[in-house]
Amino acid sequence: MVKKEISRKRRRVESELRIPDESRHFRTDLICRAQRTVLSRITSTLTPEQLRLFERTCFGYLLRLPETKFSGILVHSFILRQLHRFSARDEFWFRISGVDIRFSPFEFALVTGLSFSRRTDISSYIPHSSSHRIRDTYFRGCLKVQYHDLERVFLSRPWGDDDIDAVKMALLYVLHMVLLGNDRRKKVSLEYLQLIDHLDGFNSYPWGVAVWQMTYESMSQASDRVYSRRMPEMRRYELYGFPFTFQY
Repeated sequence: MVKKEISRKRRRVESELRIPDESRHFRTDLICRAQRTVLSRITSTLTPEQLRLFERTCFGYLLRLPETKFSGILVHSFILRQLHRFSARDEFWFRISGVDIRFSPFEFALVTGLSFSRRTDISSYIPHSSSHRIRDTYFRGCLKVQYHDLERVFLSRPWGDDDIDAVKMALLYVLHMVLLGNDRRKKVSLEYLQLIDHLDGFNSYPWGVAVWQMTYESMSQASDRVYSRRMPEMRRYELYGFPFTFQY
């Protein structure tokens, strides 16, 4: 009987809004670290031949996304309407106009078009004989490569007439500044810098998993802050990853 009662209470709680009283909703500035404008910089920086090559990569279709400005008001409104879902792992539930809506890896994959797979060990996509050519060639002197280094190097076009390296640098730029949006001081993975020199492996890697994980973890942390007791004092917060998903 006790177990059944606990189960009933849990189901009842899971159907409730985390903030049932809308009078407790509040306004705030929500900052998105993903830079949608990077895609237009790719178009304006690469040559026609380099663009043609880029469009054949795993991120090429992103250049065809419609121009969209991030709406912090929209995403914040979703977060304010989140449901209790203790049994739901790796997903969110929201109640919008009386309808319960799920946001999970499934919906994320449908909207973004990014690939998902259980084979996420990045080392299995990098040949054993792989070197650190990209890092040594384009980031020489950097003790650690950060997001802002990627932008600085890409915009300076140091690859000369090497169309393939131009595409590789563009892929790194899009991956970090658009899909894995984060603080510009964030360190870039050395494995990513190594993998990019092997386009077959880079294009077949399930980037949707990494992008979803960053987006999900960022939203989870933001949700916990929003629902804390001091939430009316929360003047601004940030989201990492690719929260643009809510708008496509």
